[in-house]
Amino acid sequence: MNFSDLENKLLTPGEASFKIEHVWDKNKEGTPLVSKAGNPMLRLKLLVTDSTGELATVWDYVLLNSPKKITALLNAINKIEWIEMFNENNFNVKNLVGQSGRCTVKTDDHQFYGNKTVVGWYLEQKPFKKDPTLAQQTDSYKGFQPSEEQSTLL
Repeated sequence: MNFSDLENKLLTPGEASFKIEHVWDKNKEGTPLVSKAGNPMLRLKLLVTDSTGELATVWDYVLLNSPKKITALLNAINKIEWIEMFNENNFNVKNLVGQSGRCTVKTDDHQFYGNKTVVGWYLEQKPFKKDPTLAQQTDSYKGFQPSEEQSTLL
């Protein structure tokens, strides 16, 4: 499979994992990227793996004047502390490259491109919760304790 095949692949809708492969905040001419409405934005190239293990390239656009989406993206990559730098316009978008997290994906019927996979929303990383039953088992663990038969062999 070549990389162009990854760009046209439809993923199973639902939760997925992503890695940010590339970020653009400027166009080829070097001017800032803006939406059709004139809002500043980022263009993200994501490598996404769906719940079945299928891999695809998915493009997403994040409006820089949309605190809700920026916060969701930063929460998804567990870098919410970067929000201050975003708010102060003191952030190098290249720092996003290589970051990974979870998102939802869906199929969008685009008027020009046909069906394509798009990001539905970025999912906040949840902190690891310790299983209380596992904690009780591990708290009482004293290391390897050989049986009488095993200790005679040692």
